[in-house]
Amino acid sequence: MKISFKPLSETHYTFLLKWLEAPHVKAWWDKDVQWTLPLIEEKYADYTDGYKIENDEAKPISAYIIYVDNKAIGYIQLYNAYDFLRTEPLIGLPSSLGAFDILIGEESYLRKGIGSKAIVQFLEENGNYYSHIFVNPDKNNQAAIKTYEKAGFKKIKENQDSSEIFMILLQTSAISNFIKQLELSLLDSKIRQSKDEWNKLIADDYIGHGKSGKIYNKTDCFEIDKNPRTAEVSDFKIKELSKELILATYKTTEDGLETLRSSMWKKFGDDWKMIFHKGTNQD
Repeated sequence: MKISFKPLSETHYTFLLKWLEAPHVKAWWDKDVQWTLPLIEEKYADYTDGYKIENDEAKPISAYIIYVDNKAIGYIQLYNAYDFLRTEPLIGLPSSLGAFDILIGEESYLRKGIGSKAIVQFLEENGNYYSHIFVNPDKNNQAAIKTYEKAGFKKIKENQDSSEIFMILLQTSAISNFIKQLELSLLDSKIRQSKDEWNKLIADDYIGHGKSGKIYNKTDCFEIDKNPRTAEVSDFKIKELSKELILATYKTTEDGLETLRSSMWKKFGDDWKMIFHKGTNQD
């Protein structure tokens, strides 16, 4: 079984009409709309061009048809979670937050694990510019909730004033690449010699544990770390300790010397800053 995605085009409108009027989709998706082909064309014409109008503004949206082998079986769309109004406001969630909607239109392809596989593959191929992905199924749609959980989503909130459940997925590869780039920038001599750049990346209460066991503060490190460095980074991993705190572990190799390193990055507003770092010589 091969899952693939094709950008939505006008040739797919008849699929959407069939699926959106199917009882198993209608129960959860636009249940109060009686879809016709002209209505499909009116709504999705902009989607085929990569946007949706919200408050007279064109907001980006990526719309695709899901294929299994050579058969069209469903629809999926991805967009910035903050671009569109919701029944429940998104408060206290990550700033880099994508959202998606999915339907499996062909009933014979339900209950085969295709939904979760399609979600994982789609986000790997299309969602890496968001650190987190959001979805808000109806709490009574247990099939959808189980599908999202199987794809790695975690429940974070059950809304009391509506039937929605908020679920979120950490895009490990996206946030890992982002934090890795921040770590690599600290090896750049131009960054290390610029107080403005240093202040952007290092928190005021930073604590560093050197390989010798000496403890450094933010000023200490800026004063001693001005020499160019050429280090190779490997085995880079992250762990999200909270939505505003990330642990990074990795290995550097400089002049044949391998050092095991760990850093903690904390979010301050929209900026991530290092608050702790430790280096240990590898035996």
